[in-house]
Amino acid sequence: MKNSGINPKKKIFFLSGGSLVGQNLLASLQDRRDSLTLIALNSIPSEPSLFMYDKVYLVPSLVKKRDGFLQNLFKILEIEKPDLIIPCRDMDVFFLAELVEKYPEFLSKAIVGPKNIAYLMLDKNLSYQFSVDNNLPFVPTIRADSSQDALELFIRENGFPLLIKPVEGFASIGVRIITNISQLKMFLGKEDIIIQRYLGNPKTVSQYLNEFKEYGLPLFHSFEETKVSIQGCVSTNSEVLSTFVTYHIMKNGVSSKVEKCLDEELNNLAALWVNCIAKCGWKGPINIQSQYDSNGDLFIYEYNGRFTGATSARVYLGMDEVGIIFNEWLGPCISSIFPQEENKLVLRAPVSRLLETKHISDLQKNLFWDKTNYGK
Repeated sequence: MKNSGINPKKKIFFLSGGSLVGQNLLASLQDRRDSLTLIALNSIPSEPSLFMYDKVYLVPSLVKKRDGFLQNLFKILEIEKPDLIIPCRDMDVFFLAELVEKYPEFLSKAIVGPKNIAYLMLDKNLSYQFSVDNNLPFVPTIRADSSQDALELFIRENGFPLLIKPVEGFASIGVRIITNISQLKMFLGKEDIIIQRYLGNPKTVSQYLNEFKEYGLPLFHSFEETKVSIQGCVSTNSEVLSTFVTYHIMKNGVSSKVEKCLDEELNNLAALWVNCIAKCGWKGPINIQSQYDSNGDLFIYEYNGRFTGATSARVYLGMDEVGIIFNEWLGPCISSIFPQEENKLVLRAPVSRLLETKHISDLQKNLFWDKTNYGK
């Protein structure tokens, strides 16, 4: 039989496809997915973006029911035989790195680096130690179960307010600002908690507390300030393909405005930071979150080995990280996006989507949904 000349579509497999990262990847691919089949795993059937994929599998939660997730995953991998596996959440990144180490046959398909680097991104204390070892300016950090002498020295050097964070937390869940020793004592000795210097303006916290005492607690409040986000793309042989720096105006834990950084010095610094992680063997996307303190010094506070909730915003600003990574892993498979003009600012806003209840009920009943069954 002669070859028809038609190349089969590449199967792209999204762990946690209903996440904000999954939504951003869909938005980045919306006009150039004809050569792709997009397949999502998710533990919740009613996420608004799920029915924008070609196929969806409803699976147990990786975090809450890991064994059940694994059993389902291997069955689905055997059925679909994906060409590319994309982690969408922090836990996905470490899980995928573990999977690759145990099952090397997935190495060429998984957008992820080695397990030890994936784990230090998950563990904020290890992130700090890695940064110290590599002369990267990570925000001063200490474990809550450190010695009394070490904790006293940390407090003298950094003062209040301080941040309390879960060692392996994400999305600011469990993060608190503490302003005195009495509050700090509630967390001392806990092995799953770290303490960090507060990078925002301490006066803002003091003013807020004074207003709270006088006027009461606002229904909504936030101390978020502008953050500096560095996104890198690292090749399959750990060479830096691209870096991009943006300023993010934060609101309720999500960037509401994203602005391209034109500061040459900062862009050069970002490239050095990304290259440092690439040299350790990382592959795929790498995100470095940082912020200026009240003295104007820039500190890293988080590493993420994945695409992010601002991936589609960066496309508008000039970095097509999805195109770069997909074409690096799979060979030329999608067109690259180059903005017609030099865009410098993107405003982000929620979008309403209609969810058809039949689609949700079918996914719940069958644990599987296929777009081709609905005439679309």
